[in-house]
Amino acid sequence: MRDKKGKAVLFGKTIGKAVMLLAAGAVLGTLLLALSYLLPVNQDNRELSDAVIKQEGWYPRTSVGAPGQFFESFYPDVLDNFTDKIMLSTAMDTSAGNPLVRAMETYSEYVGSYNHYWHGYVAILRPLFLFMDFSDLRNLNAACQLLLVALLVLLVGRKKGFRYGLSLFTSYLLLSPRTTALGLQYTWVFYVAFGGTFALLSKSEFFVRKNRYLYFFIVLGMLTCYLDLLTFPLLAWGFPLVWWIVMDERERKSFQWLKDVVLSGIAWIFGYGGLWVAKWGIATMVLKRNIFETAFKEIVFCSGTTGTRVDNSAARWHAIYTNWRHYSYKIYAFILALWLVWWIYCSLRKKWKQSSKSPAFFLIGFSSMVWYVVLSNHTLIHHFFTHRIYGVSIAAFLAIVLESTGDFREAERLSPGERVRKFGLLGVSTLLAGFCMLGAKEEMMITNGTANFQRMQMEHGLETEFIPPTDTIAGISFGLECESLQGRYEIKLWEGDKLKYENTFFLENRELSNYQSLTTWWMLKCGRTYRLTIEAIGTDKPVTAWMTQKGDMILPELGEVSVDGVETGGQFLMGFRYMDRHYVPVERQVFLVLTWIGIFMAAGYTLWGTKRTAKAREKAQKG
Repeated sequence: MRDKKGKAVLFGKTIGKAVMLLAAGAVLGTLLLALSYLLPVNQDNRELSDAVIKQEGWYPRTSVGAPGQFFESFYPDVLDNFTDKIMLSTAMDTSAGNPLVRAMETYSEYVGSYNHYWHGYVAILRPLFLFMDFSDLRNLNAACQLLLVALLVLLVGRKKGFRYGLSLFTSYLLLSPRTTALGLQYTWVFYVAFGGTFALLSKSEFFVRKNRYLYFFIVLGMLTCYLDLLTFPLLAWGFPLVWWIVMDERERKSFQWLKDVVLSGIAWIFGYGGLWVAKWGIATMVLKRNIFETAFKEIVFCSGTTGTRVDNSAARWHAIYTNWRHYSYKIYAFILALWLVWWIYCSLRKKWKQSSKSPAFFLIGFSSMVWYVVLSNHTLIHHFFTHRIYGVSIAAFLAIVLESTGDFREAERLSPGERVRKFGLLGVSTLLAGFCMLGAKEEMMITNGTANFQRMQMEHGLETEFIPPTDTIAGISFGLECESLQGRYEIKLWEGDKLKYENTFFLENRELSNYQSLTTWWMLKCGRTYRLTIEAIGTDKPVTAWMTQKGDMILPELGEVSVDGVETGGQFLMGFRYMDRHYVPVERQVFLVLTWIGIFMAAGYTLWGTKRTAKAREKAQKG
């Protein structure tokens, strides 16, 4: 009874300290921001910084060195200069007013008020920009990052050996170092993740005592929330945690390592989410308007919870694949393949080292996919930087590889029976990998929207048949012209008389071209006939439908359109984003097979290692 009471008291004290730490962080963060807005702005540095962004464009590649637009590309070195411009203009805002109000408003001349984020980077950038411009800052940033990585590799390598240092350096390479050095948007999580890892490993014994590591992860979560604009924040939790467990040489059960993963995750989420809520509360009081409403809309948007009848599950799973596509980039794929081939080579020659840590690593690696599923809309749109969340999975996979091989030179050779079992695991992993690869789908856009078209006024709605050539329609485009910003279009897909899907398009979100785009994620039966209807509701100005001229650039999957019940003889101007496995290139299929082989091998080792470790411990206790 006393023991339970003691645990309850300890739990209460821990919660109390965590809340006090969060409150102190919120007060300190607010104070630092307010004080930074008391500083003047160096106009020369501001103009020079603006010129750099203007010359490069919004989304250039660092390897190209020329203005470019690679927002929707799958290159791993795309800069987010658009967000960097927001950061620069926020940090060098020259408007007048109460510094506390300005700190909570965080105004940018580009996007106006951006008050649901903390923008804590302003407290760092505003003093720095008194003495340097954006180009100077990039050079300083590159030097600091290289120094930090060198110190971390040295720290790990001296204690654990060359392979561990190489593993850490691999994780760094797969973040695209040049991009993290040149992009402000990517800088903050990098420092929290790698700086947090260095601090944790340098004082590991201190953080182990009295569960101090929990407070450390609360601080990491708070720092991530304070500085980051939702890039790849999970790295700030998973990367330090992986290396902390790798470097910890205590003999513990799998359950104890898993407990550390879960508790550190809860602590990080408490710091990350708690500080975010604190910002909304403080901003609501200071600005005297409800910031929680703005924040809630942002959460709904990022999670893809639209409230319409959409099959979001397809989008959520596709977010996992879309972000992983970045690692099929030739150099990235080659590096990962080398590690996998080396692991398979070691596994087929020597015995695996028993380790109770593998379930913890596997759980950490799985967390990346959970993030993609939960925030599917955000990670689908911004995959060109959110793919770095997979840095957590890569670090965890490399940790499993290192743990399983141990000291390869001293490991025992496999017996014939063990070699057969290892080959069996590899064979089963390969078969399952091939099967899983078949689930990969990529998109192709089909449209009749570039043809000459005619206009027809629509009073109520239109209707057309639709026979999909594939089973997944990620999005549609359609030509409807209306000068009103009021009302909506109700897009419905019918299977016979049964409503299959319903989407709503609000005119306030319409494109100026009147050729609208809408994300749908319809899961249909290939070759089956459906009925597509679009109805205009609540518009205060006429709606005009765009149609192809009869026989001009028709889409075989579309029937003739009828407007207000009148057959037109032509097709409604539409485009479709189809998803199909036949659009996946062969080289990416090979990469995906290798990926799944690694996953199944890691799962096999985790199960094997847990079982063997338990048996060894049981044998030792009996002896």
